[in-house]
Amino acid sequence: MADTLSNIAILDNLVATYFVRKALPRLVARAVLYGYGEKEPLPKGGGNVVRWNAWSNFAAVSTTLTEGTNPSLAGLSSRKVQATIAQYGRGVKTTDLVEYTSSLDLVQGVIDNLGDSAGISVDKVIQLAIFKNTLAQNEGTKILSVWMSAVASAFHAGSNGTYSTKAWGYPVVFGMGTANRLSAVDKTAPSVSARLSLYSIKKTVKKLRSFNAMEFADGFFKLVTNSDAIADLRTDPDFKNWLQNTTSTPMQKGDATVPVEGCRIIQSNILPKYRATGHSADVSFIFGQGAYGVVEIGAGKGKGFQIITKRPGPNDTSNPLDMFSTISYKFSMVAAALNVSSGRVLITHAKP
Repeated sequence: MADTLSNIAILDNLVATYFVRKALPRLVARAVLYGYGEKEPLPKGGGNVVRWNAWSNFAAVSTTLTEGTNPSLAGLSSRKVQATIAQYGRGVKTTDLVEYTSSLDLVQGVIDNLGDSAGISVDKVIQLAIFKNTLAQNEGTKILSVWMSAVASAFHAGSNGTYSTKAWGYPVVFGMGTANRLSAVDKTAPSVSARLSLYSIKKTVKKLRSFNAMEFADGFFKLVTNSDAIADLRTDPDFKNWLQNTTSTPMQKGDATVPVEGCRIIQSNILPKYRATGHSADVSFIFGQGAYGVVEIGAGKGKGFQIITKRPGPNDTSNPLDMFSTISYKFSMVAAALNVSSGRVLITHAKP
């Protein structure tokens, strides 16, 4: 008769589970747009509508002066951009039992997670001014079918801060060379120029400079795009040759962080992606100084972003047995396209 083996499968009721008292790293998308906006705090009692003002430029003289005759005098004019402050927030409800018995610090875990969520949310709010003007339309992958046969000028209708629910906050540039509609691109094998490439970046920067857009203090425009578009850029033969002749470090690291065509490239996977009838379109935002503004309540005074922890209190009738706590964050802000001449949305095709 064979021996009876006393193993874990038989004695599983005697074997404890060991929990490592350290949370695994969370992979969180980077928020980058907030850092480049023109930021202003909203003082208490300042109302909920924010208005930016700017002087309009005078044209150059077009005629010579006539001796002894005063010329017609020009009038000074201005333009305005207006937006309304909104509030955003998220909260978590925890029981006293799980807080006491959890192998991890539950409250600290919630606070850390909510802090990352708040950072991503801020960039999403700023996207309301850059891309589509509802949060749902900027979330994840959206359908672009309605624009597949539209020309680039159809994406943006309006001027500074005024655009319809269908339009985007800034004018759009298509990456492809001669084609003027997204549907004209070969969706199974888009050309190099139709993808993010030196050609498409140069084309967009040329448009910005034609409107005298100002670079940032480091002398470069900013190009914010997702990792898929950066991978496409790295397949561009011109880009690979340029990198090899400039420095080997980005080639070794597999990134695209060195400046190209007057732009510093910044990766952000928070940006939306658009898909339609087999086409995969990535959006990038290329911009200079003063392109968009951000106004928030309490900025710089520790009140702009609030982490609110509420423990049970003796007079809390909704929680008489002190069985739960709530941890939340809240912020109040608005972003607006201040100068559409200082930014362009570049739409490129992603290689399948």
